[in-house]
Amino acid sequence: SGAIHMQRQQAERTELAKALSQGKEITVEGEISRKEEKKEQFIYDLTNVRVIADGKAYPSFGILMYSSNGQYRLGNRLKAVGRYEPFQISRNQGNFNEKQFRHSRKSEFRIYAKKEYLLSANENRYACALQGLRQKMRKVFVRSMHKEDAGVMATLALGDKTQIDQEVKALYQKAGISHILAISGLHVSLLGMGLFGFLQKLGCPRKLAAFFALWIVYSFGQFSGMEVSTGRAVGMFALQMTAHLAGCSYDSLTALAFTAMVQLWENPFLLDYAGFLFSYGAVLGVSLAYQIFRTAAGSAKKEKKRLNLICAIVWRILGKGKELLLASLCIQLMTLPLLFYFYYEAPCYSVLVNCCILPFLGILLFLGLAGGVLGCFLPWLGALKPAGWILAVNQSVCSWCLSFPGSTFVSGKPRLEQIVAYYGILAACLLFAWRRKERRWFLGFGIALICVTLNLEAAQFEINVLDVGQGDGILVQTESGDCFFLDGGSSDLKEVGTYRILPFLKCKGIRSIKGWLVSHADADHVSGLKELLQQGYPVEYLILAQGMVQDQAMEELLMLAQEAGCQIQFVSPGMKFGSVYRAGSRI
Repeated sequence: SGAIHMQRQQAERTELAKALSQGKEITVEGEISRKEEKKEQFIYDLTNVRVIADGKAYPSFGILMYSSNGQYRLGNRLKAVGRYEPFQISRNQGNFNEKQFRHSRKSEFRIYAKKEYLLSANENRYACALQGLRQKMRKVFVRSMHKEDAGVMATLALGDKTQIDQEVKALYQKAGISHILAISGLHVSLLGMGLFGFLQKLGCPRKLAAFFALWIVYSFGQFSGMEVSTGRAVGMFALQMTAHLAGCSYDSLTALAFTAMVQLWENPFLLDYAGFLFSYGAVLGVSLAYQIFRTAAGSAKKEKKRLNLICAIVWRILGKGKELLLASLCIQLMTLPLLFYFYYEAPCYSVLVNCCILPFLGILLFLGLAGGVLGCFLPWLGALKPAGWILAVNQSVCSWCLSFPGSTFVSGKPRLEQIVAYYGILAACLLFAWRRKERRWFLGFGIALICVTLNLEAAQFEINVLDVGQGDGILVQTESGDCFFLDGGSSDLKEVGTYRILPFLKCKGIRSIKGWLVSHADADHVSGLKELLQQGYPVEYLILAQGMVQDQAMEELLMLAQEAGCQIQFVSPGMKFGSVYRAGSRI
């Protein structure tokens, strides 16, 4: 029935796509479910949409409406006339596919509204009140904290990503803690269980404490935008509280399976959404892998306790830290192929970083929410200063770990059979550990890692011409595996190196460029190269033609190359492609 349900929804989507073309003027009707202000423009998420094109009406799951009018409220039903724009597809291998991302969230297209009409003034007053509180707390963060810290806190506590500094976001991603920037199950669990336990300690009746904690958790989910991972966590928490009220035992794996079925029935396209897969993969790591490995490790510890009493004492002292380390490792094991598949790289020290930061995440979340609420009424209190101190420590830990050699491993995008082999071996390790309660299963991890990281394709001569807009960018790979890049810039695309060239190189598993050839230093030929040099991407040789114009743009490029540690080589006609010559000798 699930497959039939998905096919039915896919048929509706296909029929709608055939009736629309880029730039076509259409009419839509829908209910506002989310509102966001961005660069003096308002973006409305419309659900229960009816699209009218060429006099025919089509149903639609949802769309994004861009408007300059910010007076509409959540729950209003609108009619808009405007220009249809489809979401962008991936322009190069490894680039972000906006269409797939939006479709997995049930947004079909965007419309730039020219005329709008209010069909129904009904509004969701509770959602509007939560949105108003969210906006006030965001202003408190901006007013009371440094700009970078305010952006992180708004993202972490409010789910508002409009203020976050891109450099800080990149730092968290490289260190492997970007998951704390998304309202996830960890936030919901910390908030819900912490509140439930606190109320019970105050003597609150169990049923009342459960109902109140569930209401607060649901409100927090609505308050933060109810992302997929948040919805999963709210659903699991609701099942946990229901079990408490009914006097039944709670099984996290059963709750996880139930919430997955509910979310996939409502939106079967979530199977293409990375956030959905990471959310459930992380919970499986804690609820399944961690529990099995902890039991196996505990059994092994009891067996060795008589032989080595000192180690047993040390084990008990460091028990909590070891449990946190094991939990972080299990999450990493369950999500590693997903990291490689969607992002083509993985931070090597993320387990260590998470062990340093996660113990204080609950405190940080509490300080952010409490400080934001208090700041709305007592702006002089300065309740957010401790949160700023913790964020400063977090950034220092991330920078410190990234300074280690080999902090990031670029694997390229693994093939489907590699991912299947990895999870098959991991499942066998879990089964063996569960049955035998021994540590021999550690050997299987090495085999699994080899399966997902090994490049099964032999190097061959290959030329890739990248879509960089108005510009030039060509990758040449030789039979020996050396990679050369020609130019790499754009005059009409911003940050073409960050969003077009670098993801392509990582997707191909290319960790460095042997030689980067530059025809001339105009922006449409070197803007992307400059970005990669500034970000520290390894380029061994910068190859230039003798007699090139030595203007300011060329001087800036040469300075960047020298700072990045590139060897600069001027070449002349007659030199063979694939080799660089210096003073008559091949290097």
